[in-house]
Amino acid sequence: MRIAPRTVLQIVLILAYPVGVHLGTLLKSEHWYFAAMVLLCAGVLLRPLLNRDKYAWAIFIFFSTLASATFYANAVFYLIALPPILLPLFILFVFAQSLLPGREPLVTAIGEASRGPLTQAMRNYTHKVTLCWTLLLSYFVLSALIFTISAPQWVWSLMVNGFNHLLVGVFFVGEFVYRKHKFPEHNHPGFIEYIKIVFTSNPIREKSGD
Repeated sequence: MRIAPRTVLQIVLILAYPVGVHLGTLLKSEHWYFAAMVLLCAGVLLRPLLNRDKYAWAIFIFFSTLASATFYANAVFYLIALPPILLPLFILFVFAQSLLPGREPLVTAIGEASRGPLTQAMRNYTHKVTLCWTLLLSYFVLSALIFTISAPQWVWSLMVNGFNHLLVGVFFVGEFVYRKHKFPEHNHPGFIEYIKIVFTSNPIREKSGD
């Protein structure tokens, strides 16, 4: 299954943030910081921006202006230090809320919305996967806070823009391979289709069960 061009573009724009920030740190150039911040904002808001949503465009213009102001004030680092804390914190909130009593775990909800009803064994497994993502996201938030406050800037960048993203990739791929091995009888999607399911799902909607 092919991934839609806008999904590919969204992935590229979001991944441009850690790349741009790390290059800016290595080259000691805040121009890279500024570009990374604008590209991240565009990636997060890409779908509503392409749909000409006026609120999305207002948010994009606001953050682009804020990035410009901090760039000219030589304070853009304080702005680029926020996404590695705030984005995992927001996703952590979505995952953690779905684990509360009476809620459906997020990974379970996404799986059933895309593949139909899951077996009880698969539901138990996806509950554990949701919990693992919650713990991993908690680590990302705490580590980003600690490295921002106490580490040299190059160490901060190496960890939050390098190691943490590598950890996400390893866990994402590893869980996919392990699930196919653990449940060989289940009708698993291909890896490309799996990526599409994850990136096109609406976590807020799946969490609430609407």
